[in-house]
Amino acid sequence: MSIVMRNRFLCFCIAFSVCVAFSTPTIAEEEMVPGVVIKMKHKVAKKGDVLVVHVLANDIGSDDPRPVALWLSDDQTLEHGDRFLAEDTISDYERGPDMIGMPVLTKLKVKQLKELEGKFAIITIGTAREVFQTGDQSLVLVQKIGRPECVSDLFLREDEPNDEEGVAVRAGKLKQHYCASLLGEIEATGTEEVRADIDRYRFFVKESLVFDSTLTHGKDLDFDLMFVAVEEAEILQVCDGFESIERCSIEVADVDAPVAIDLVVLPTSGSGPYTIAIHAHNDASVLEVNTNAENSAGAMRAVGLDQ
Repeated sequence: MSIVMRNRFLCFCIAFSVCVAFSTPTIAEEEMVPGVVIKMKHKVAKKGDVLVVHVLANDIGSDDPRPVALWLSDDQTLEHGDRFLAEDTISDYERGPDMIGMPVLTKLKVKQLKELEGKFAIITIGTAREVFQTGDQSLVLVQKIGRPECVSDLFLREDEPNDEEGVAVRAGKLKQHYCASLLGEIEATGTEEVRADIDRYRFFVKESLVFDSTLTHGKDLDFDLMFVAVEEAEILQVCDGFESIERCSIEVADVDAPVAIDLVVLPTSGSGPYTIAIHAHNDASVLEVNTNAENSAGAMRAVGLDQ
């Protein structure tokens, strides 16, 4: 099911009654889905795996508490026998009038888990009993967990705006055998009237490695990838192929301190969704299969990175 995403600004009160405003996607009213997984991270640890899921629950519409529950399943279907992991409760009770009807962001975290690789995280938002009774799987959110080559595996959904250096989506640190899956959408390629939608994701590389990425988009679209060293504002690599699956990788060497690197999605033709699969490893042979790779300083001016 496609999910139409829009931006709204939510304000959450934290310690000392300070409110922080930030941008987060919301679910369009015409798509009556229970919510959306914004971020999920699976990390292998000595004391057991850690699983963290950030869920944006759709309009609550009631003062009654609704449980947001996390389940572990061998497949994409929630059924009796699947393991319950964690739960948070959300409610419109005592929310300000401006927040009624707004989606609610919640976080579920579980530690000391075992054998998660290849299993599925399933999230229910006040619907667990109905799913068990009716078998209606449209009421759940599903995300696959882990890849065998990854000691840390992150799923992250794009958060607009992220078209400039100052608002790049923070994708976290990158070390050997860390992986990430990014889900985003190019909304405009740019005209005299409309600015191009350029998507930026920032990684902090903490050791020498090969930063390997694969971009996948529709066959009628043309998006390209570019790596930028943030501190120097230097373009490290541009891969501007025409295939629906494009590979773009760089080698980062002699890292003494964390280095900020932006992975930028450039729209050339068309608009629509894309995914990027990222794997950090030490196999430099992948650099030979980059899609039409080049290092062009001219691209910096073309996409406004020098502003």
